[in-house]
Amino acid sequence: MSLRRYLRREAQLELVAVWSATETQVPAGVRLSASASSLPEVLKAAGPVFSADDSVEHTLLESVMAAEGVASWVTLPLRSGGEVVALLNISSVEPRAIDRSRQSFFEVIGRAVEPRVTTLLTEG
Repeated sequence: MSLRRYLRREAQLELVAVWSATETQVPAGVRLSASASSLPEVLKAAGPVFSADDSVEHTLLESVMAAEGVASWVTLPLRSGGEVVALLNISSVEPRAIDRSRQSFFEVIGRAVEPRVTTLLTEG
C-alpha cells in the first residue's frame, strides 16, 4: 500500500508513505513524474483504477510493482475541494485479490481516509 501526494505544479507524485510486505525500490520520499503512474488514468476515469482494467496503461511505477511481486492493485483518488491531491494505492501479491467486483469496498476505504489524509497533506 502506498500514499502518493500529487504535486500539480511540478507534475509529480511524491511517495509519502509505503507499506510493503516485500522490499521495495520505491520508498517514501521518492518523487516521480505523474505520467509514470496511474494518475492520468485516475483523472480520466474520475474514480478508482484497477490493474485488471483493460484500459489501464502499464506505467513505469506499475512495472516496478510487478517486478516486486504485486499482481493486482487499485489506485483511489483522494480529493480536497473537488481536486485530486493524493492517491491511495492498495495492492496484493494475489492475481485476482483486487478487481472491480470489489470496487464499492475500496471506495468505502477511500472515503474513510480521504478527509484526514487530505487535511494532513494540504496543511503540511
